[in-house]
Amino acid sequence: MTDDLILHYLQSRGGAQPPIDLVGSVVDAVTDAPQQRASRFAPLIPVAAALGAAAAVVAVAILLQQPPEVGPTPSQSASMTSSAPASPPPSDRPEAIGDVLLEPGDIVEMPAIDGSGEWGVIRLERGDEVVPTDPGWSTYEEGSVIIEIHVRYTAERSTGEPFGDFDWGLRLQDGVPDVVGPDILPATSNPDRVVATSLGNQTSMTEGSAMAGWIALEVPIVDESPAVLLTYQGGERPSGASQAPTWEVLVRERDRNAPPTAGGDLLQPGDAAILPAVGPDGPFGTITLDRGHDVGGYPLVLSPSSTSHFFVEIFATYELNDVPGGAQWGDLDWRMESEGGTLGVELVDAFPPVRGRVGLGQWPGATVPQTHYSGWMIFAVPRETANTNLQLVYQPAGIADATRIPVRSPGEAPAPVAAEWPRPDPVYVAQNGLPITVLESSEADTLFVDADTCTNPDGGYTVTYPDSWYTNTALDNVPACSWFSPTYFDLNESGDLPEEIAIEIRVFEGAVGFIWADLYSEQITLDDFTARRFETGKTKDPETPTDEFQYDYLVALDVDSEGRKLWAFTGTDHGGEYELNKAVFDRIMASLQWTESSP
Repeated sequence: MTDDLILHYLQSRGGAQPPIDLVGSVVDAVTDAPQQRASRFAPLIPVAAALGAAAAVVAVAILLQQPPEVGPTPSQSASMTSSAPASPPPSDRPEAIGDVLLEPGDIVEMPAIDGSGEWGVIRLERGDEVVPTDPGWSTYEEGSVIIEIHVRYTAERSTGEPFGDFDWGLRLQDGVPDVVGPDILPATSNPDRVVATSLGNQTSMTEGSAMAGWIALEVPIVDESPAVLLTYQGGERPSGASQAPTWEVLVRERDRNAPPTAGGDLLQPGDAAILPAVGPDGPFGTITLDRGHDVGGYPLVLSPSSTSHFFVEIFATYELNDVPGGAQWGDLDWRMESEGGTLGVELVDAFPPVRGRVGLGQWPGATVPQTHYSGWMIFAVPRETANTNLQLVYQPAGIADATRIPVRSPGEAPAPVAAEWPRPDPVYVAQNGLPITVLESSEADTLFVDADTCTNPDGGYTVTYPDSWYTNTALDNVPACSWFSPTYFDLNESGDLPEEIAIEIRVFEGAVGFIWADLYSEQITLDDFTARRFETGKTKDPETPTDEFQYDYLVALDVDSEGRKLWAFTGTDHGGEYELNKAVFDRIMASLQWTESSP
């Protein structure tokens, strides 16, 4: 089996819970390796050389930044000042354990996982959903709401692996176009909660012990709210390692025009319908369909082209109560056609080119590790057929009668969307006084009209940066002049990378390698040392579209491949605007000078 086939299968299962033993085995294998991956695009560098590399835990549920051992129990959220009504007292709350956290007081229990398997029980209780009273607080221009969740870990055996708030994340099932972080979102504290117990983190726990506290999830306010899921990733993870969640819990349902009905149509975005899931052996559950949008195109979907096709989005949720039977089931059971027959409509592989749209995929009928499966089906429709009635057809193999659902009335197709792949070649220009060429940017040039300098005494360099930007003072494990940001940021004692940081510079000893494909690369000379300047994409194939990038400088300071190096980078997962960051970064690196004692 090829790597591509394995990748395709895993991608098609992107919305599902992976087997726990798979996650554990992957974690063990990575943990045993003598390196640490400090960024999603990062080279593999020795742990001792990381110079305080921040744990790149992406956009997870966070501490409500208040002292521990103080504050309300889950059922006492009345101490929170908000525009939402307080949660009901415990006596009015149902204690039944369910599988969703949609209303205050809802409770879900799940296993706590480490590298050896289950070590305890996690009890989640839904708190309030509030809009902060400070309108300027939100991370998003659209504004935010906060969903509060109380988390309690109880150990049924001892564990020696870290756990706590970094286990938790947030995923929007649909993604949100034009919102930063379309599938994993940052979270921050509720400014209206005066006193609260933060969840925190621990490195171990003994049998019978417990730890509890609040986490807060920040969700952008958008016109059509997608489903929101709380994600849990248990097990010890190397810093920055990216893994699929081991568990997901629904904390907010998607907006719908009306509840899903049997026999309903899907003619408008927000329409929903429900029908039985059937196989050769009979019904095995239900399928809920949610109508997405008609879309003119996707920037990273090159084929079918948006000039010849438009796209119809359908989200399918399978709830299984029996084994499906048959060889396979999933998106292969669906097609789209007119009343008169097929129209050349194609099913698009929705992952990864369509951001936030994880495909439904296909599943073997005899193997059903869970009861809930969901994902997108995106159909590419020839533009010349826009004035035709379209139907979504459900007909699994071996089923004679097809179920037909109206999904589109005749009408104008949405306008094509310009492709953003392949990326254009960068445009570098020479500037007076700079030893290397830099990306052309009048905005970056203006920023450097008023500039400042800083020195990293450990790394042994001095650089110039815009006076309107910010850099760090020294922390225990992060030297001064290592981080740069266009906006103010707070340092914390742990040395974790603040989300505002746009550019990082590190000096270390050891070998280095990169796992993602170079999209652009060139050799340059930087203050008399050979350096490589390059951009990588989050893809192993430079021909595969992606919208996640990192721009790097790697300078060899010793002849020995295991010797001293400078590595500096910015990325789309960093603060600020990526394209401007790159241009500012070039000018910072062009100014780099080594101190007398270095390298």
